[in-house]
Amino acid sequence: SEKQREVLQNRVIQSLLTNLKMRFKNIALRLPVEVRDTRPFTWQGFKETHKYTYLKNLQNQDYHLNIKRILKNKTATYWFKVAEWTQEVEEFHLKDLLSLGFKRSYIYQILSSFKALHRKKKIIIFNGYLEEKLVGSDMVLIDEALGKAYMFLISKCQGQYKEGFPAFMYDFAFNYLKNMGMKEVDLFGANIEPIATYKSKFCPTLVDFFEVRYSRRLNAMETLKKRLKEIVKTLLYYYD
Repeated sequence: SEKQREVLQNRVIQSLLTNLKMRFKNIALRLPVEVRDTRPFTWQGFKETHKYTYLKNLQNQDYHLNIKRILKNKTATYWFKVAEWTQEVEEFHLKDLLSLGFKRSYIYQILSSFKALHRKKKIIIFNGYLEEKLVGSDMVLIDEALGKAYMFLISKCQGQYKEGFPAFMYDFAFNYLKNMGMKEVDLFGANIEPIATYKSKFCPTLVDFFEVRYSRRLNAMETLKKRLKEIVKTLLYYYD
């Protein structure tokens, strides 16, 4: 029955979370938009945050008039390609992430993970150039089973905003992903006003999702706090 399936699903999720908590002190998960029931996570001490993202249907590549105008009136000599993982790409993203305040040691760890995923053909790299200069590099995670792509790492575009570089980069990526069989793209960035305003011009659909986080130290502190409150209540009741 539906109820039995729900109970079994919750037990499986909690079992997986228990194993994760044994291995890691801190956990952060971005749940798929399809996940609406976050109780198994909260039961395991995770804190949830309600967020939003944009999904672009690649079968409907309609754009806002501003984007259409930019694409029509191309003036700069931009060109784009699907790139390999090179030292140039790695250094480009390293510099970008350092400017956002990430620690160098942490950046090396995550770039190493991305490199491994690229080697397994789970990540596609889109590079954009002005003549021969690399001015933008985006990494896109691919889920072939679901026909879904995730534009999770979008670089700065080296002073090419006014010339409309991002519009050309997105359009190139959308067409490439559509031709390889992807059905939709998760654009991210819908929670930050200026980024959300820009990405909305590609006519995506706004959807909500949950982000869940766990900290072993904070969880232990909260458990201790609850226990102390229970003790205080018991003492007050006893001496009342």
